[in-house]
Amino acid sequence: MSTAMIRSGVRALMAAILMALLLRQTTVPYAGRVTFAALVGLFSGVVCDMPQWIWFEEPTRDFVINLADHLIEWTLAGGVLGFFVGKEPTAADTR
Repeated sequence: MSTAMIRSGVRALMAAILMALLLRQTTVPYAGRVTFAALVGLFSGVVCDMPQWIWFEEPTRDFVINLADHLIEWTLAGGVLGFFVGKEPTAADTR
């Protein structure tokens, strides 16, 4: 079990680093960065979990829970990462 926990931690760290790299490229307010991270979580849920539901007849309840897990996880991660990473828009960005 400890190996699985280590692998899961490394996976989460790699995903957070990738999200930080994406957020670093944005020029939106804090709420926009959190929304961006939430949408990435929703995207990952649709891409990763929907095929299981469609092709392998995973129960709808499990699909919805997994989708909510991705959405909540990345909304929370976006809340933290968005605070530290990303740029606030300036007057030059609104042109």
